Amino acid sequence: MPWECGDAKHLNGIFTLLLPCVQLMTNIQVLTALNWYLTAVNIHQVLAASVEGTHDMPPTPISRTIT
Repeated sequence: MPWECGDAKHLNGIFTLLLPCVQLMTNIQVLTALNWYLTAVNIHQVLAASVEGTHDMPPTPISRTIT
């Protein structure tokens, strides 16, 4: 069944209504990703600082810590 011109306008109206929601969701996803990235960088900095703090200690072999 071919689409009428009115159907296309109706579809266009739906997209126009949905666009702010999509943009809002995209903004939330970007903010969430940025938040996760900053958290990961923060954890990495803390880990790097703790590793540098224990740098003068001799490294323990992995096999000894597992068994």
